[in-house]
Amino acid sequence: SPMFLDTNTHQKSRFTSTKVFVKGTTATITGDLMFHGVVKPITLRAKFSGAGVNGMMPGKKLDTVGFEANGSFKRSDFALKTFVPFVSDEVQLHITAAFVK
Repeated sequence: SPMFLDTNTHQKSRFTSTKVFVKGTTATITGDLMFHGVVKPITLRAKFSGAGVNGMMPGKKLDTVGFEANGSFKRSDFALKTFVPFVSDEVQLHITAAFVK
């Protein structure tokens, strides 16, 4: 609703990485988050969660890698209403992604 994230009005969001620093199985990903028509820099902390053959697709064995990432942003930085009782200005992001070769 407009009181929270207003996704009916602003249906598209985008993160574009500008820098990735990898150390072992973790990474710091810096980039620009476009949300609610506003672009702001954010940082994601990512980690490699595993790799293997994905057997979930019948008749196919596909090489797959997985990652998890966490970050946060402030709703007020993206022109969202912040006077909603019991709702934090800070939004936590928890991302899980799998990529198939």
